[in-house]
Amino acid sequence: MLCRFVLKGNKLSVKNAKPKADVMAKNKRENVDSSTSEVENKKIKVEDENISMEDQLKNTVIPWWKSSYEEQLKLKQSSMFSSLLEIRKKVSAVDNLDNEVFVWLMQQKKESGAFCPMDDILPSPCVGGYRNKCGFTVGKNSEDQAMVGFRLGRYRDQVCNVENPSCLIHVPDVMKQIVECFTQYVQQSKLSVYNTHTHEGFWKQITVRTTLENSSMVIITMCKQNLTDEEIQTEVRSVIDHFETSNVKVDTMLYQGVPTHRCNSKEISIKTLTGEGVIYEKLFDLKFRISPDAFFQCNTKAAEVLYKCIGDLVKQAIDETPDSKETALLDVCCGTGTIGLTLSSCVNRLVGVDICEQAIIDAVKNATLNNITNAEFYVGKAEDVLPKAIEGLSGINSLNLVAVVDPPRCGLHAKVIKVIRQCPAIQYLIYVSCSVDQAKTNFVDLCRPQSKRLNGPPFKPMLAQPVDLFPHTKHCEVVLLFKRIIPVV
Repeated sequence: MLCRFVLKGNKLSVKNAKPKADVMAKNKRENVDSSTSEVENKKIKVEDENISMEDQLKNTVIPWWKSSYEEQLKLKQSSMFSSLLEIRKKVSAVDNLDNEVFVWLMQQKKESGAFCPMDDILPSPCVGGYRNKCGFTVGKNSEDQAMVGFRLGRYRDQVCNVENPSCLIHVPDVMKQIVECFTQYVQQSKLSVYNTHTHEGFWKQITVRTTLENSSMVIITMCKQNLTDEEIQTEVRSVIDHFETSNVKVDTMLYQGVPTHRCNSKEISIKTLTGEGVIYEKLFDLKFRISPDAFFQCNTKAAEVLYKCIGDLVKQAIDETPDSKETALLDVCCGTGTIGLTLSSCVNRLVGVDICEQAIIDAVKNATLNNITNAEFYVGKAEDVLPKAIEGLSGINSLNLVAVVDPPRCGLHAKVIKVIRQCPAIQYLIYVSCSVDQAKTNFVDLCRPQSKRLNGPPFKPMLAQPVDLFPHTKHCEVVLLFKRIIPVV
């Protein structure tokens, strides 16, 4: 018992605490007598009777659907330029910048104002049906019927109605068929849909992954509540039978049972019900194994555009260091190895690093699947395993190490930037970002002057290349090329 312990001369005491109230339930109680509250106003705005349910859903999920694709690209080009301009200002404000970095930034300020030269955005080859992965919520629609699809608004705004995704142009037809099939099952199921207000009910979500050849994976997530294992098995068997008797083809089906609403679903194992538990996709002439929770770019054809862009920059970096006998590619946040493996033929060695163990397992299998023998992969936090990975390359004579980082939206951990800065063999860094605004601290730290915290010469930004992977939304990827400053001897 904690009450038996003494901490810094004070005896600990323990008492029962009330659970933290659900934000939505709290707001509901506070506004029960007020029809003009801020929350209710938000609700009215989302549920405007003059806007159809279909248009409300489009406005939430693909808010740029009314604009032509050409106009979308112009908006993204302008937005990316504005972000790079702000980053240039932040880096320019850093004290004691390296002279070469400072002169370069002043030149950029004079020429365009941005962080570095920016090429025109590369469009997505397909703008309809491009999503190869979607997570669909199971809930109630505006008519109080069980529905599988997307919410009309945000949970924090108390908008929980779920509508069918059939009107959304970025969702492929095969996904829509799977959603419709599962909707039919849920509507006749004895088990209720999960209620986000009361945390009662069972059916929560399905995640659907598809490939260009229409292979499909379905992951069913449900809250087990007080169901016995036998009851769950019976229900799961019923779902399988429902799909098998329909005309909807599913290559592999998986199940994830969440014990309670407070449990992190990412920590719950996924059980394979039918098929291999994986599907396969092609990128260029390579075949990739996709596990249930593996990261794979959501737009396969646009991912090829993105990876070709990265490959061109890697080749440029290699060509600009002709004295090097061997080149190694360091793929940080490598996931299942898609970037590194598509570029493995350009380099002598490929080293991939990722924190997700399953992703590394997939990367190793993908290398074997494509008979790639010059690749090795490490699992763990990048800041912990990068030094070991780089040390393993130290025996290469005249090593030219090109690093590619493709981190999550929030960017790289500061410790990873520190490791990159203190590795002199990394002369070029290619940074792939899906949110330059969130990753701007990384860019500033790459350009900062050498210090005790950031040992090693800084980098300067050479080029920015936006690539659109998300038509009909505001999101956009950008590839940034950084070059190491050569110290003056």
